[in-house]
Amino acid sequence: MLRKQRAFRKAIMGAATTKKIKAVMEMLYEKALAGDLAAAREFLNRTCGKVSSAPATVTGDAIALPRLESSADLVEAADLIAEALADGRLDAGGAAPLVAAVELVRRTKETAEFEDRIACLESERAERENF
Repeated sequence: MLRKQRAFRKAIMGAATTKKIKAVMEMLYEKALAGDLAAAREFLNRTCGKVSSAPATVTGDAIALPRLESSADLVEAADLIAEALADGRLDAGGAAPLVAAVELVRRTKETAEFEDRIACLESERAERENF
């Protein structure tokens, strides 16, 4: 399989002259100017290099999360993030770490509450066994 791919690549490279590559790039450019977004993306990727991901956009007053101490605080934080996304103060790249932080706090609190409940049940069981 690898040998076949090498043969194909060699054949393609042999057929790809500078003139042909220029013609393809000119065709992509014309399509991009006509509004073809896929052609525009390909043209820009080939001429300017691929952009791995857009940087997060966060304005200075984008969002101030409350202290995450209760379930109500977690709900409020989620609402604030959604609001900031909706009105453009925050983009998806800026929201992702905030959502991840809120989710981490939620899971941590849930685990701690679960451990407290288990300890309480074990304590009640021990008391019943002692009687």
